[in-house]
Amino acid sequence: MFCWIRNDIETVIDRLAWENIQSTRPLCSNLADEIKRLKASHTEVERQVAELRWQIDRIYKSHSWRVTEPLRKIRRMVGGDLT
Repeated sequence: MFCWIRNDIETVIDRLAWENIQSTRPLCSNLADEIKRLKASHTEVERQVAELRWQIDRIYKSHSWRVTEPLRKIRRMVGGDLT
């Protein structure tokens, strides 16, 4: 008598576990899509950062930046912001 009750309980547990797994599949799929989107966004941000660093480096190495360095030093000694 207890054997069939135990089998019924195991069957119910198995069914509930399967239903639980099935109900989480859409969530997992949505999370996977979100991870892909975030990775692509992160890659784009990294590319933009690299581009901006390159532009800043070009500015600092430019002839005009080096020529105007004495003016920036004088401005700092006189009192900073001239706006």
